[in-house]
Amino acid sequence: MAYPTDLDTLVNDIDTTTFEDDTGYEHDVVHNDADTAIMSIEAKVGIDDSAVTTSHDYRINALEEGVASFHSYLGYNTIGGSTENATALRVYAKKITVVADAFCMTVDAYIDGGVSSDTVGALGVAIYDDSSGTPNRIIAASVLQTNTLLLDDTSGAGGNTDPRWLQTPLGAFLVAGDYWIAVQFDAASQPFRLYYDATGSDRYYTSGGGWFADWGWYSPTTSGNKYSIRASMLG
Repeated sequence: MAYPTDLDTLVNDIDTTTFEDDTGYEHDVVHNDADTAIMSIEAKVGIDDSAVTTSHDYRINALEEGVASFHSYLGYNTIGGSTENATALRVYAKKITVVADAFCMTVDAYIDGGVSSDTVGALGVAIYDDSSGTPNRIIAASVLQTNTLLLDDTSGAGGNTDPRWLQTPLGAFLVAGDYWIAVQFDAASQPFRLYYDATGSDRYYTSGGGWFADWGWYSPTTSGNKYSIRASMLG
């Protein structure tokens, strides 16, 4: 047998006149049916590295290569050299350009727990569509839930508030185009710190509560900072 390097061609050369089983089926017919089934299964599964686009081998390889080849980060995938105390309920937004249809799996921010003070806070994320270079409508969100994060490993302050990329799942399908990814913080008693570099043009507004609003409901501001906020994309 040549499979899985090549497809097999099975030939039935059993005597067609004398061999029958107890139920009257001719032996050659049984073998022919089995050979036909085997060849059909081999063709459907495909040989190793099959070029037949309908074969399972080809389709599985395409999926594996797609996952490996098309994961990317959009936004500012760099740890900023400065920190800013994240204003409670402020929404920070960053523009991204999606060049081909893809899924936004997470929106991430590089943060730490600030000056350790048993801080409990939360982080919500959203995506806005774009209107002439400005955030517009909310099209996806994982809303902020109060008191869900304690970035400190020692009770009573003075613990480990090491910075980290904090990923928040979203799972939104985006067609090619411009969008704005956004994060919102809730840490009024002792703010988290958001990392950034200078010479940016990110936008922000401060919400009236733990919610995102369509752009313009609150008065937005253009920042001079480039915040460490990114989107994890899979396409």
